Amino acid sequence: NRGSSRRLSPWAGGAAVAMGTVVLVGSLVSFNLARFDYPGMTPLTGVHLSTRTALFVEQLPADEPARPILIKARNDNLISDSTHSAGMYMWATRKQLGDALDLQGAALDRYLVRLNLRLIATNPFEYLLGAARAGVLYVAPATSDRVSAGSGVGRLVIGVVHLVVLAGFVVQAVGMVGLALARRLGAAVAGPFSQAAPMRVWLVSNAVIFYTGVISTFFEVGDPRLRTPTDPLILLVVVGGLWTLHQAVRGAPPVGREGWTPT
Repeated sequence: NRGSSRRLSPWAGGAAVAMGTVVLVGSLVSFNLARFDYPGMTPLTGVHLSTRTALFVEQLPADEPARPILIKARNDNLISDSTHSAGMYMWATRKQLGDALDLQGAALDRYLVRLNLRLIATNPFEYLLGAARAGVLYVAPATSDRVSAGSGVGRLVIGVVHLVVLAGFVVQAVGMVGLALARRLGAAVAGPFSQAAPMRVWLVSNAVIFYTGVISTFFEVGDPRLRTPTDPLILLVVVGGLWTLHQAVRGAPPVGREGWTPT
């Protein structure tokens, strides 16, 4: 089909969306650097990074003036916080630290970023382990306190439904990647996978889901509430991906006229 060869492939469409995001975010970071001498999107980057370095903040050099303040605040938060993870300790410590170091505003934020990047650079495996722990929490059911305190049957139903959706997401992700590789290797894989428009939706949806997950676990505590804005996209991807796999296994012909052929 000559007409279809001139259409934008799903991969090119996904790359175009990603590049647009990079340009937009990069422009905002560059503006903040030029205007405020702060290379970031938010002045709270250092606070967010502190959620990932809290458990090894004692690895700071002994001559670091912030070290005793941070260790004490982290230890106090380990006892008082209900999660006993100390991930949010910096929110209550930021003002005290700024007063002690005579740093305010952007100067304090830059200091916290440098402090946390130093901790991450010297303890990369601890950082990755913390992100992995946050990832486990991130994929947990996001329920309100009322639901969590409700009947055991309600929590069980929510947990089972959540696990089914999670399993469906994993299955369709592996299967769709397998179909893509099969087509690249020349296999005649039939079904709606050969349509460009649905694949663009699938790729962009997964990009948003993946991006949100990475930011929430590598720069935050991984609270499942951070995932909930993408839950509709996750359901869309699960249903669409599993349906596409089902059609491909059945050997169904492509639906519609918008086909595409990988090169």
